[in-house]
Amino acid sequence: MANVVATLVTLENKLNTLVTWIQDDSVSPADRFQLLQEIAEEAARYKLGGDDKIRVSAGACDGVSFVTLLRPPTLLILSS
Repeated sequence: MANVVATLVTLENKLNTLVTWIQDDSVSPADRFQLLQEIAEEAARYKLGGDDKIRVSAGACDGVSFVTLLRPPTLLILSS
């Protein structure tokens, strides 16, 4: 169970970093994309059960909704 919690904490930290980087124009699109790839790899390693998938997906949707309020979706990764 501790490993699952550590994985989720790491994933959450990377997601928070990505949100910060999206708002920071000094971070290059390449760096944002690289972090996004790391997040995808981390999430793929984490095998989710059925109920957890729904809970994590809902949380991810909330995060994406918040970020899209800050900037138009097409500029999330491509803006510099």
